[in-house]
Amino acid sequence: MSLILLKRRRFFWPTFRLNGWPWLLPALVLGLWYLAAAGHWMPEQILPAPAVVADTALSLLGSDLMGQWGVSLQHLASGLLLGVMAGTLLGALFGLVPAAARRIEPLFYALAQIPTLGWIPLFMVLFGIDNGLKLAVIVKTTIVPMTINTQQAVTSVPLTLGEAAQVMNFSRWQRLRWLVIPASLPGWFTGLRLALSQAWVSLIVVELLASSEGIGYLMVWGRQLFQLDIVFVTIAVVGFSGLLMEWATNRLYTRLVFWPQPAPGLDLRLAWQYRCGIFHVLRDRHRQPDDQCAAVA
Repeated sequence: MSLILLKRRRFFWPTFRLNGWPWLLPALVLGLWYLAAAGHWMPEQILPAPAVVADTALSLLGSDLMGQWGVSLQHLASGLLLGVMAGTLLGALFGLVPAAARRIEPLFYALAQIPTLGWIPLFMVLFGIDNGLKLAVIVKTTIVPMTINTQQAVTSVPLTLGEAAQVMNFSRWQRLRWLVIPASLPGWFTGLRLALSQAWVSLIVVELLASSEGIGYLMVWGRQLFQLDIVFVTIAVVGFSGLLMEWATNRLYTRLVFWPQPAPGLDLRLAWQYRCGIFHVLRDRHRQPDDQCAAVA
């Protein structure tokens, strides 16, 4: 009997440790919030009760909340796509072409030191306060971490692998495809994670300062009406959106990155096919198939 209880206890504790602890702090915050609202530690107009905020969230779901959230996500996707593409190309240029890095890199890093808020007055003059302002701010916020991390990832390719590719007489395209891109993906995803987080924060700031739509505008609207339950709902939506983006980025990372080891979410056979890509190139070049790659394929 004791052995059975011991086994159950051992089974339950790791499950709680893995799945329960992340929810402990939010539960404590929610409990403290409930006690503060029930005990009237602060006026109800400043600290609404959790039930009031929940009712407001349900009412906003059928009216403005989803529409404003969708507008913000649409602006984020557009600016993020342009910024990621530009930052990836610029970082690859700095990493692969030293002459370009010597000529352009000082100007880039000088402009990168200027905070995003410092660019907003100039962007407002150039693009107005419409969607162009949001797009410009997101692109500027995204391009800096993407460029820096892509450059670092490209220049951090192991030297031994580069020498092996040189001995095998790889062309530039083969070197880029089979060596540089797989080895750079972890660093590139680090830049993507930073860019996504900073772009989302910058978009909310722009919507707070100068916008007539978006989740940030809804937050300002609630503050102007002194309906802080709306403000609490928008804060929760902003935080949930960031958590969802981080989860999606991690899932994409585990699916695509298998350098130097196969990712947990990647099919083992597919990972081995990518690992054996170099040998496939050698086979086509020398007509000597590799036994291990042939067995996996």
